[in-house]
Amino acid sequence: MRDEKRGLGAQRASLAWGIGLAILFAASSARSGDEAPIAVSFQPGEAGSKLAPRYSPKGYRVPLAPSERDVPEGVEVLEGRLRLGPEDVRGDGHLLVLARSVEGQPFDRLWIDTDADGSIEDEETRTANPSTKRGTVYTSYDAVVRVNHGSVEEPACEPYPIGLWVAVESEDAVPPFIRYSRRGFLVASVEVEDVGYHVVLSDADNDGVYGTGDWWTILPVAGGTSNDLAGARKVGDFAWADRKAWRLELEGTRGRTGRLVAVDPGLTPEEDARARDPYWDDRHAERAEKPVTFHREVEAAIEDAGKRQVPYFLDFETVWCGPCKTMDRWVYTAQVVVTAAEGIVCIKVDGDEREDLKERHGVGGFPTGILFRPGGEEIARFGGYQSCKDMVAFFAQARAAPEGGE
Repeated sequence: MRDEKRGLGAQRASLAWGIGLAILFAASSARSGDEAPIAVSFQPGEAGSKLAPRYSPKGYRVPLAPSERDVPEGVEVLEGRLRLGPEDVRGDGHLLVLARSVEGQPFDRLWIDTDADGSIEDEETRTANPSTKRGTVYTSYDAVVRVNHGSVEEPACEPYPIGLWVAVESEDAVPPFIRYSRRGFLVASVEVEDVGYHVVLSDADNDGVYGTGDWWTILPVAGGTSNDLAGARKVGDFAWADRKAWRLELEGTRGRTGRLVAVDPGLTPEEDARARDPYWDDRHAERAEKPVTFHREVEAAIEDAGKRQVPYFLDFETVWCGPCKTMDRWVYTAQVVVTAAEGIVCIKVDGDEREDLKERHGVGGFPTGILFRPGGEEIARFGGYQSCKDMVAFFAQARAAPEGGE
């Protein structure tokens, strides 16, 4: 029977993750009572340091519209507004103006009203060198804008580093929007039981405001631990230091001061790590001596499956697909999956290189897996990350599906 569970495995993992976090957050609401709060004072972190987050929010869109502004060395001018900071003081936002330096060439000039005074006359021109990747023309820029966290009458501005980029299908195309994402982060130093830690805070939603829902983590000073997404928590949730749980409470929207408050989550760090890891079972599955064998010569492998009258499996991936790499590492190396794949010709398809196969089989995202009978009739398919358990059930359908039936 045709399997319509596109992304079902990922949905189940996400649901379990959400339920686990809800339970943990509720449990963390009670303070432990035997630890005094620890004052935290943040400063801008150094770009490129080991403490810099190895992740950033998805780029937000700023709509662009034609503009009549006169700009130096620019034609076909567009403008938009960045909406940063607390809503009650952000006003019209930060004006940004985009232009081409040469007619018919990419938009490679950018001006940003960094101090939000409504003018770009005193701003420097930012120039980009367009590049083309997989048929898309990119231009990107870096900037530091000042975000007001005070009032209209008494501004209190903080620097807020961002990256901006435009992506279009051709050099002469007019972009309908420009994307941006935060680049900076904040860091503080604290001591817990006479041991030094770094507390790292970063904006999770590109709004220039620090508060509940933004990312934070606590890292030991010794060892210079890299700050990757696996260790990030949301403000309001707890993190571990000295095997004790702490919640970060911020003062105001600037993200400069706050405190660590001890909480009792009712579980150990190890139990917490397992509850939060949607890939836990896959990471700890028994490893096979050899992973699932994937063929790269698509047509030759399909022909071989037909000659031997065995099912075949097309695994659509790309070099930039994170879930694809995770499956390669933890799922296709698991003994239960290798065993389940026996007797099936498994084939890797690069979706960027084989547009013809992607269109023929209606592939809209990655990873996408499709299971076929020897004659080319589809048995089942999936979309999104699949666990070891999911893949065992998926491959089992090659043996359960009757010939010539749905």
